[in-house]
Amino acid sequence: MEARQQILKVGVVGLGVGRRFVEAFAAHPHATVTAICGKEPDVLAVVSQAHAIPRCYADFAEFVADPDIGLVVVATPHALHAAMAVQALRAGKHVIVEKPMCISLQECETMIQAVEESGKLLAVDQVLRFYPYYQSIKEHVEQGGLGDIYYAEADYLHNTTRLIRERTVWRGSAEHSHYPILGGGSHSLDMLRWLVGEVDRVYCEASRRAMPDFPFPDCMMATLHFANGAVGKCTTSYGLVRETMHNLVLFGTAGSIERARGRQDHDKHFRASAEHEFSEEAWPVPFQPPGGKPIAAVVDHVYECITNGRQPLTSVWEGANTVAVALAAIESWQTGKAIRPAHFTPA
Repeated sequence: MEARQQILKVGVVGLGVGRRFVEAFAAHPHATVTAICGKEPDVLAVVSQAHAIPRCYADFAEFVADPDIGLVVVATPHALHAAMAVQALRAGKHVIVEKPMCISLQECETMIQAVEESGKLLAVDQVLRFYPYYQSIKEHVEQGGLGDIYYAEADYLHNTTRLIRERTVWRGSAEHSHYPILGGGSHSLDMLRWLVGEVDRVYCEASRRAMPDFPFPDCMMATLHFANGAVGKCTTSYGLVRETMHNLVLFGTAGSIERARGRQDHDKHFRASAEHEFSEEAWPVPFQPPGGKPIAAVVDHVYECITNGRQPLTSVWEGANTVAVALAAIESWQTGKAIRPAHFTPA
């Protein structure tokens, strides 16, 4: 007889981005959302009714103490991530936390300690690693399809002016440390770390011309030196006058991949050719998966890791190392010097 699958009981705090996790876990065959937490009663009521969620909390301490919750999803503003995740871990819950994992090196250390002491899992929602498009590139790189990568760039380019000024005004508050290279840029930095390797030196320049009323630079460009000798670049812009653009360029000794334009253009793959210097072809996997962001894939992965006692692809150490590179970029911009990022490994 087939063993009965464990039912994972989930609580979600933060119902902006967090709604995607409510929907994904509500649709999962072996999970149920038992509680939600937020500050807006009308939002709590709508989400609760839509998914038949039995308990709603306005107070996080009461929410995280709920003995019926086995996993907490932290989808709150950045400055709240660390404290809430640590509190949940110490209460015996597994955790999924939105990116960036936290906003300081001290918070990285505290979160790692809480994971190690609790024995619970923490996964960071670095969702790009779960796109079939990027997974296919990762597989191609690991199989040697590009040879040795010697240059890489990944950019996170958006026009977020209205989002920051009208919908998520906390992003414009100094306490949340919403530097672009740490906020949106954590997507690109994490992708570069995953595809190329760890970064051992960062230098960053920045400007405040697109959004002069924003308390941080609105455009930051970091040049990267990887531990394996490759070099790269990561730019994050919040005031872009065009559609959203996720740029990825990989140059290797045996081939190249370019996603240098918008989502409506064909992604290109260049191979070394005996007859010519290179051949050009379209990358076979489309960028946008069916249904949009693959939150269901994140949920499936975390469920399997909890069930089988494995660390997630985006573990607390992975999250900490991505944050460390972003913080090094910020420090470089502030000091005008190249900075070596902190590096975290399991004990």
